[in-house]
Amino acid sequence: MSFENQIEAQFTLRAPEFERSARWIADPGLLAAHAALARDVPGGSLLEICCGTGVVGASFRGKFGRLVGADLTPEMLVRARTRLDEVVRASVYELPFPAASYDAAVLREALHLIEFPGRALQEAHRVLRPGGQMIVSHIVPYGRDDALWMRKVFLKKQPLARHFFSADDLADLLRGAGFSDIGVHDHFLEESIQRWVDTPETPQPAREEIYGLYRGAAPELRRERGIRIEPDGAIVDRWRWVLLSGVKKA
Repeated sequence: MSFENQIEAQFTLRAPEFERSARWIADPGLLAAHAALARDVPGGSLLEICCGTGVVGASFRGKFGRLVGADLTPEMLVRARTRLDEVVRASVYELPFPAASYDAAVLREALHLIEFPGRALQEAHRVLRPGGQMIVSHIVPYGRDDALWMRKVFLKKQPLARHFFSADDLADLLRGAGFSDIGVHDHFLEESIQRWVDTPETPQPAREEIYGLYRGAAPELRRERGIRIEPDGAIVDRWRWVLLSGVKKA
């Protein structure tokens, strides 16, 4: 089975409960932070790449005249169709659109599941018009001190992950794909770890290992990340999201 087929199989299983499987997926504040980065193009078009259920693309409603989503997983696209004006099944490496088709594109929390993220961003660059805007967002570590620990946690949660990025890594990927005027914005969001790990791709032994990593986290790491372990055992982590914006040169 190809890697893309593995991704499709995993998200087919996740589709029915996807938006309830973590706070970040449909959090109004995080969605608003994405939309706030975009320049208004009332008669223009936006493409959400790896759109899933279309919840991110839909947050740009009113800023663009047309919202389109592309994703590998038909079960996700069924749901995205209720939010976006058009959806297509497509690989990130071969978007079925002519060059210079869109005024903006957005890609949230997917690059770690793309084998060749630079190629994917180059393809996004191709379908954007000159002067078009690319918005990328991802969960990242706070810095060097928590990066190794966080990498262990996230790779146990998602066995198909191919990459682990810092904010600088993401900015470099955008530049390498041809984007300029890179802007970087932080957004912080508390996440229930039990809710986050309760998905089909994470077997029970891995979940217990993740809980162990949180319970055994050093005090300074807990302070930096705002990790809380409640009296009932619930674990809350304050995740650092980074939202980046780049522009295709005119």
